Amino acid sequence: MLGACLMGAVVVLGACSTTPGAGAAQPKAAAVELPFGANPSEALKPLAFLEGRWVRGNPNGTTNEETWSPAYGNSMIGVFRQVRRDGKPALFELSLVTAEESGVELRLRHLHAGLVVPEERKDLDLFKLIESDGTFATFGGTGKSEGMRVTYRRSGPTSLRQEIDFPEGSREKDYSMDYVLGGSETFSTTPPPPPKPRAAPAPSTAAPSSPAPAPAPAATPATGG
Repeated sequence: MLGACLMGAVVVLGACSTTPGAGAAQPKAAAVELPFGANPSEALKPLAFLEGRWVRGNPNGTTNEETWSPAYGNSMIGVFRQVRRDGKPALFELSLVTAEESGVELRLRHLHAGLVVPEERKDLDLFKLIESDGTFATFGGTGKSEGMRVTYRRSGPTSLRQEIDFPEGSREKDYSMDYVLGGSETFSTTPPPPPKPRAAPAPSTAAPSSPAPAPAPAATPATGG
């Protein structure tokens, strides 16, 4: 998602172990009838291509996972997480897509590890659907995100691409990320190399300052005789 501006191809380092349970027969889902209000909004049906759990390995050793649930009623939810090289969570992002009278909207909430809301990102990011044809969807930013575009594109039967475009003049650079449908992952058995130790600060070359001169003693007032 937006919080993970990481470019490059998916990489897997070292020998891999199979995912626990991968390839095992899955139990058949039981039939259940949901209330009428859960019927998906017609406006959200073109976004059904997003549904699923999407994963990618990043060149820097971190892992992205983005999961989109089916539409129920007038909303669908997406959950993003990034896992650091040491296995700990780096960040999360919640995406809420809703069908409103004015059109389809996307709201984003960025969270640090521990579900802490960053001080500089307390306000939600709001985007509005510009275009969709059932295989891709482009959202345009509003307010502080004006001029920014987020596109999701089903690039294949088991692949999803996310494209982020920033307005002209922005210090941010456009980027894209390619995900594959989760469920058949393998995990590297080679741990990442330990982080490089930080270099010791260079000794100061400034000349030592001279001590301040001692204050002159106060004059003794003269006394009359």
